[in-house]
Amino acid sequence: MTKIRFHFSLVCITLVCFTANAQNVFNELQSDLDSWKVESMSVDNNQAKTRRKIVKYDNYIIDASFIKDELAQGQILSITDASKHDLLTGVVLSVGDQVSLQGIAFEENGVEKFGTFAISNMSDGSLCFKPKQSDEIVIKCTALDYVKGNDSGNPVILSIGDNKLASSDKSSREGYESISATLPTPVLLDAPINISTILSSISGKVKAEWNDRTFDGDVKSAGTESPVKFYYLTGTCKYADGKTVSVSKSESNLTMSVTDQTGNTEKYVVPASSINEQAWWSEKDFIKQAELYSKQLEVRNREVSSTESVQEVSSLQSSDSLSSDSGKGSSLEDMIVPFLILIAIIGSFLFQILSWWHSKKCPHCKKRFCLKVIDEQDLGVTESKRKKQSDGRYVTVYYHKIKYIKQCKHCGGIVTEVKEE
Repeated sequence: MTKIRFHFSLVCITLVCFTANAQNVFNELQSDLDSWKVESMSVDNNQAKTRRKIVKYDNYIIDASFIKDELAQGQILSITDASKHDLLTGVVLSVGDQVSLQGIAFEENGVEKFGTFAISNMSDGSLCFKPKQSDEIVIKCTALDYVKGNDSGNPVILSIGDNKLASSDKSSREGYESISATLPTPVLLDAPINISTILSSISGKVKAEWNDRTFDGDVKSAGTESPVKFYYLTGTCKYADGKTVSVSKSESNLTMSVTDQTGNTEKYVVPASSINEQAWWSEKDFIKQAELYSKQLEVRNREVSSTESVQEVSSLQSSDSLSSDSGKGSSLEDMIVPFLILIAIIGSFLFQILSWWHSKKCPHCKKRFCLKVIDEQDLGVTESKRKKQSDGRYVTVYYHKIKYIKQCKHCGGIVTEVKEE
C-alpha cells in the first residue's frame, strides 16, 4: 500500500456571513478558482525542447519534463500512486536542492487542495529520479489558496485568502440546498480534511437557501454525518410567496412572529424550557404550545383576580357588620369579633388548599399529582419587604429564589415554578 505523507501548516479561518445569496457566493468562488487554475497551471512555451520522462518507483510514479537530464521549470509534473491514482499535479516553480510546484494535491476522500507544494523523496529534502536510491515521496504544502470537496454530492469551496466558504445546490437534500456561513474555529490543514466535519463546526450566523425560502440566523449542527443537517435557532426565514417568519429569544421566553403577504403580523410566545431546539421552527407545534401557554396565563390571572375579590368582599362585610352592631351589647361584640377572625382563618386555609390543589395539576394534560422535579436552579438571593421586630425595629429579610423545573409523568410536559425560600 502506498505510504504518502502530507504536511500542512495551521491556517486559521474566520468566515463572514454574506449578504449576497449563498449560491451567488459559490459561483463567485468557483469563478475565482477557475481563474486560479488558468493562471497557475499555465506552462512555459518559450523553453528549449523538452523531453517527457516517466519514472516508476515502488509505490509511486512521477511524470515530468526534462531538458537533457535536468527537471524543466515551467512544465507540468504529475505524481500518481502505483495504481495510477492522482496524488499531485502542477507546474514546476523551482528545481535544485528543493523542488516546488504550484498545483493541486488530491486526497483519498475526494478533497482537492490548491496551492504551492514542496516535494522530495530524499532525507535532505531533494528529489531524486533514481528509484533504487529514493525513499517514499513527501508532499508538503507551503501555501494554500483553495480547498474543494463535497458533502453528499453538494460541492463545497473554501477560499483561504478571502476567508469564505460556500456550497452549491447541485443536489437537493434535507437541511439546505446552498449555504454560506461563519467558521469561528481554526481549520487544521496538516491532516486529511473532512468537509462534513468543517460544515458541522458551524455554530453561528449562516445564510441557507431552498427553492422556496431563505434563512438568515443562528444554527446548531445535528452532527458530523454527511449530509450535514442543522437545527435552525433564532433568525428570520423569508418565503418566495412573501411570508416571513422569525424566532427570537429573551431570557426565559421564545417569540415567533409570522407576517403574511398582506403585512399582518401575529406573535406567539412560549417559555423557552417548554419546547426543544429541534421544534423551534415547527410553526404548528410552536403555535399550539403558545395557545396552551396563553390559556394557562388566563386561568392564573382569573384565579388571582377571584381571590382578591373574595378578600375585598369579606373585608367590606366585616366592616358593615361591626358598624351595624356597634350599638348592641358588649356580649354580641365579643361573639362577632372571634367569629370574623374564624371566618378569615377558614378562608385563608381554604385558599391555601385550593392553591396547593391547583399546583399539583399538570397544565398540559390536566392530571394531578403527576409533576416530578427534574431540575432546580438557584436564581440567587432576592430582597424581600422590611419586617417589623418585637422591639419595634425594622429589618430587611432576604430569601433565596429557587427555580424548579418539573415534568409530567403522563404527558411529558415541562412546567417551571419559582419560589422564595
